[in-house]
Amino acid sequence: MNLTLVERISLSVGNRVLVMTGAFPFFVVGRLIKVEPDTIHVISEFGVPGPLKNQEFAIQLEHIATFYAEESEGEIPVVW
Repeated sequence: MNLTLVERISLSVGNRVLVMTGAFPFFVVGRLIKVEPDTIHVISEFGVPGPLKNQEFAIQLEHIATFYAEESEGEIPVVW
């Protein structure tokens, strides 16, 4: 079955993700909470300055360089 990018990313809602972009913040690790046709929403855990942790980031798909979603707990290390 061939899935669109949005369909594939939608399967990861609720999982932890690592998203790399070409602009600040250059990467965000957090929980994927919502997927729209052209945007994903991530609650940040790390990869952003302290004041931006636990904030919702709306990242447009066209700005994503790399996207990785955990398929099982612990694939993306937790940073304290």
